[in-house]
Amino acid sequence: MKKIIPIVLCVFSLVSCSNATKNSSYYVAKNSKVNSTVEVDSNHIDKVNNFLTNSIYTLTDMNEEENFIFSPLSYYVSLASFYGMTSSNSSLDSFLQKTNLKDKNEIKNIVKSIMINSNMEEKWDDKKIASKEKISNLLIGKIDEFSEQDINSFISDYYVSLINYDDNMHSNVKKWSSEETNGLINDIDLSLDNSEISLMSSLYMDTLYGMQLSEEKGTFKNIQCSVMSGESYTDYHILTDDYESVSFKLSGVTNRGSFKIHFLKMLNENSIKDLMKKYSYEELFTDNKQKNTEKYSIKFPKNTVESKVDLQQLAARQNIPFSQFEFGNTDTEMPKYSIMNYVQNNKIMFDDYGVRCATTSASYSIPTEMANFEFVLDDNFAYTIEDPNGYIVYYGLTTSIK
Repeated sequence: MKKIIPIVLCVFSLVSCSNATKNSSYYVAKNSKVNSTVEVDSNHIDKVNNFLTNSIYTLTDMNEEENFIFSPLSYYVSLASFYGMTSSNSSLDSFLQKTNLKDKNEIKNIVKSIMINSNMEEKWDDKKIASKEKISNLLIGKIDEFSEQDINSFISDYYVSLINYDDNMHSNVKKWSSEETNGLINDIDLSLDNSEISLMSSLYMDTLYGMQLSEEKGTFKNIQCSVMSGESYTDYHILTDDYESVSFKLSGVTNRGSFKIHFLKMLNENSIKDLMKKYSYEELFTDNKQKNTEKYSIKFPKNTVESKVDLQQLAARQNIPFSQFEFGNTDTEMPKYSIMNYVQNNKIMFDDYGVRCATTSASYSIPTEMANFEFVLDDNFAYTIEDPNGYIVYYGLTTSIK
């Protein structure tokens, strides 16, 4: 089934490769508004959401923090863009298998579909923005070493802006981060000093509540705090012995529909990990339930949450390895690269205006030196362990595996 969604979207356009090589510091994509009709394939949505829900469950199982915020969609876009822009990737099959995609062409189509449909802005009045969602990619590297075909592919297929790896790189990355997240995230808190190529993605969302909310005093875990309070109609309301859930609409977009927020309150000392072991994502967070539209009042804390997510660790838990990447769609003499860091920075704000959230996902890579030989311990072996002084602390022999 396909939905035909006419939207006003923001797409990226860059100077051509010939012009880009003349300016060695900052190639920033400019937004230009065009009218477009975009086909949203429900099969694509199902494939993406299957991976997103798997990522949520995997991260929840890993997480030990009290508060955290994570953007599964930004993670998917950055991961898919990264794999789509590589050639002869030894771990590509693992990604395709995990995401149920056939090849790099399908990766490209998925990324373009997500980014085209997400890059929109709906004006509420002359002074306020009722809803805004924007996803973008940024590639940092020695631009002159990429072929013109590579650069054109990055720009047209993955909406990538380019920053050259030079003395102005850090200030330009900071500027890009601030601009793309409307000032919510002003810098990328990772070193680029030892990197040769880096890929970053950003996601920004700004929505109004779908009802009139006011700020008042309330409690959270019996502690006094500011809460947002209002009355409206639910999309659904579910009450079980383990949890209570409710969904309501946020601000909408013409011809595209409304954003929705799903709240899940854990009951009877259940944790979110307990619930996810017992229930599917669809049972906990989606409106694929019997509709139960009714008048209700709601109160929830007015707060801000910031967190970092180690995406490399998350991907490893999902059996998606990072090793020996080659950038570009053509044969180049560029070395292979290995991912050293892959971190997502997130910030979300609930206030009396609405919900604002921003994400930057950044991966950093260095050239991979190819091994001259492989040493496999697949037969009897002995070993010793020395301390820093050189004393032999342990000697061992292994002839069977337990």
